[in-house]
Amino acid sequence: MKYKSILNYFGQLRLYSFLDIIILATALTKNLNAIIGIALLWLSFLLYLESRHKDEPRLKVNRYLWLLPFIFSLILLPIWICLGFAIFSYLYTNKKKNKFFGASAPLWRASQNGIIAFGLNPQIAILVFVLIFIRNLIADFRDAYDDEKRNIKTIPVLLGINKNQIWAFYIHIFLVVGTTIVWFHYSFLDIRLLLPIILLQLISYPLTPRLSNPRYLNIYG
Repeated sequence: MKYKSILNYFGQLRLYSFLDIIILATALTKNLNAIIGIALLWLSFLLYLESRHKDEPRLKVNRYLWLLPFIFSLILLPIWICLGFAIFSYLYTNKKKNKFFGASAPLWRASQNGIIAFGLNPQIAILVFVLIFIRNLIADFRDAYDDEKRNIKTIPVLLGINKNQIWAFYIHIFLVVGTTIVWFHYSFLDIRLLLPIILLQLISYPLTPRLSNPRYLNIYG
C-alpha cells in the first residue's frame, strides 16, 4: 500500500537518530550554518547506507542521491570534517564485507560522530565517541539473527549469538534517548524541547524497517 511505502522511506531516515544528531550539533556549536551542515552530512550518510545495504524489508534508494546533501555540507562545514566523516561512513558501510569490517562497525560508526565533535568541540569528542560506540554495539546484539543469516560477522555473531536480542531493541532506543539527554546538557536549546523530542524518538523508532523489530511493532508485515 502507498502509505506503507511512504512510511518505509520515512523510517529509513531514522527520525530518532536524526533528532539526536541535530541536538548533538547544537551541543557542539551555535553556528546555524554548521548545524545545517551536520544535518546534511547525516542525511547523506543515511542515503548512502541504504543505497548500499538494501536490507529487507526496506525499499530501494537511488545510489547517487546521497551526493546532493554531501556537496552542500562541504560548503557549510570544514572540508576535512566532511571528508573524514565520508571515510568513516564508507568503512562502516563495508560491514557486510568480512569479519574485520563486521566486528569493527561500532568503531567506524562512533568515529563518524567523533570527528564532527573533534572538529567543533573537542572537549566532548571522547564522550561522544564512547557513547556512540556503546549504542551501536548494542544495536548489533539487537540484529544478531538477521546478521548471522546474512553472514555479517558482527561482534555478537562472532561470540556465537545467533538470535535477535529483544532486550537490545529496547536498550538501544533507551541509549538513543540517553545520548540525546546528554547532548542537551551542552546544548543552547530550551530544555522544554527535550520531552517532545524524546516522544518523537520513541514513536519513530519502530518505523525504521528492520527484521528485528518485535512482531507487535512490525508494521511492514
